[in-house]
Amino acid sequence: MADAGADKLLSWLKGLVWLYFFFLLFEGAFRKWGISALSTPLLLIRDPVVVAIYALAIKAGRWPKSGWVTASLVVALVFLPVGLLQLANGNTTLAVLAYGLRTNFLHLPLIWVMAEIFDAEDVKRIGKWTLLIALPMAVLMVLQFKSPAGAALNKAIGDGVQLDAIDGKIRPAGTFSFVTGAVDFAATVAAFLLVGAAAKKTYPFWLVLAGGLALGASLAVSGSRSAILASAIVLIMFFVTLACTGRLFGGVLKFGIMAAVAIGLASSTGVVNDGLETLAKRTKAAGEFENQSGGMIARIASDFTAPFEVLRNIPALGLGIGRGTNVGAQLLGTPGEFLLAEGEWARVVCESGPLLGFSYLLLRILMTCWLGVRSFRAAFTGNPLPLLLFGSCARNLVYGQFGPATSLGFAVFVAGLTLAATREREEKSDEAGSEEPQPDEGPTRHERPRRQFRKPRFAAATGGAAS
Repeated sequence: MADAGADKLLSWLKGLVWLYFFFLLFEGAFRKWGISALSTPLLLIRDPVVVAIYALAIKAGRWPKSGWVTASLVVALVFLPVGLLQLANGNTTLAVLAYGLRTNFLHLPLIWVMAEIFDAEDVKRIGKWTLLIALPMAVLMVLQFKSPAGAALNKAIGDGVQLDAIDGKIRPAGTFSFVTGAVDFAATVAAFLLVGAAAKKTYPFWLVLAGGLALGASLAVSGSRSAILASAIVLIMFFVTLACTGRLFGGVLKFGIMAAVAIGLASSTGVVNDGLETLAKRTKAAGEFENQSGGMIARIASDFTAPFEVLRNIPALGLGIGRGTNVGAQLLGTPGEFLLAEGEWARVVCESGPLLGFSYLLLRILMTCWLGVRSFRAAFTGNPLPLLLFGSCARNLVYGQFGPATSLGFAVFVAGLTLAATREREEKSDEAGSEEPQPDEGPTRHERPRRQFRKPRFAAATGGAAS
């Protein structure tokens, strides 16, 4: 009976994670087209889901005993009295403070909770549905690209408009409220698509090919250099993964054949060619504008240097936790504006002051590095999935904006998938029956589970299994 109760709780927990995933993909559609009058409350639709996940995880004994979760809770507890002092000084309101604390901390533990609920097989099922959804998402983005900016398909939240690309074309957002959601979704699709090329029999060939066509079409009409960059990072992780597993030549050859077929099919459609032409024009125009201030690299670097440039103007306790978010600005009567800073690092430091702000950013950086180490270890043991997923979420974890709900959701959800994907080898090693498992040692020849891909000969020298 006890086992049946535990299984039922686990089933509920997995169902709630799938519900989080569903709302992450379609929350924007509800806000734009479904129940636009409730667009602001729907922004928080995943918050009660994540709270329910935490409550059930504690009840089921699956709350993670992780130092990272403890560290994030400790930092949150330090933020709280600082926020109350800001409230007393009139720098913020209670609603803005609550939203700021929620933005910075509420969803972070989900990364580790998901790893207690999901394993690699669950992650692969998420990937299967991600690839299946990619095709209709691409069709929607193509239709949005072909439609006028004021068309119903290109409706934005409230009175806003979708970002312009060039020549009257907008940057399609798909089902998301803003193009940044489409960027994060494309990177996630790329991760699951490429694991199909890195590991045999993970997904059927037709699904990988369909996913490749969908991703290619989406990127072509996206009008977004960020989408190209995010997917390129995942592609780099793909080549790193192939090198780690000793399958570089075969994997590159397989990927090259698949890419050639996908490109050939996609380029035969006029809308894809129009999209590529628009993307090329926008890239050229944006490059000419950015060259006046050092180019694209300088623009990206400014996201990291901006907080240091405004340090002298920031009081020790900050200017108000939550004020730098779009919701905070709306609650303070200035919707659609950045009251403090547009970049994430500058927002955090301006809101909470130099000491707390940089402490929080350091926490995110260290979390990302730790997750990256685990992902690399998994790649060396023949598991490519974590490293590919890590490539799609690392950018958001380090400096992605947590104020927009969709960006925050993709950051923590894909990071949770990354960590859960590393459980495959650990659980199989546990099933081998070792009384005192050694996390830093690989399984013996008799204990080694059968895998779908060959373990590299040099992996034994690296220490083996992911710990």
